[in-house]
Amino acid sequence: MAVDPLYAHTADELRARCEADIAGTIRAMTAHGGAYAELDLTHYADEKRAALRGFLADYSAGRAAGRYVAAGLPSLPFADRAFDQTFSAHLLVTYSDPATGGILVGSPFTEEWHVQAVDELLRVTERSLHLYPTTTRTEPAHRHPYLERIVASLEAGGTWSCRYVPSSYQRGNAAQKKLNSSLVIERRA
Repeated sequence: MAVDPLYAHTADELRARCEADIAGTIRAMTAHGGAYAELDLTHYADEKRAALRGFLADYSAGRAAGRYVAAGLPSLPFADRAFDQTFSAHLLVTYSDPATGGILVGSPFTEEWHVQAVDELLRVTERSLHLYPTTTRTEPAHRHPYLERIVASLEAGGTWSCRYVPSSYQRGNAAQKKLNSSLVIERRA
């Protein structure tokens, strides 16, 4: 099951929006070439378009079957512990303000929002939550400060254990690759 506020849109609306997003992302990455010098941006864009085609091939039927739910953090329409595992990718920390290591100037995704979002993801999770990415988007790359504080708080609470797991997802420069990992938060027995 996938959740995104954009799932309120039709397949054609999503196609147009995603094509524009891919083009905008490539422009932004080109403008910050130093951070992405090791990536072949044409290949990167082609991979994103292939993923979009695969997604759209399933979208209308999946939406009708309830696999694509129009909702968003920090409030999800699911029961407590509804999912054995929960995954969140390319939202948390990515769209925080550049002053904190994200990419969205004037971001509404503050540290308080991140705490609420992680709490909500954990509420609907029975066993483990996987978050990606975990590093800042700004140079030099380092663990995002919001996640560092969230991990410290969760570890101190006793219900959850946290660990970083290396990711094979390709991104950025050598420093980013070294730190490239998912955060796995698991419920303690």
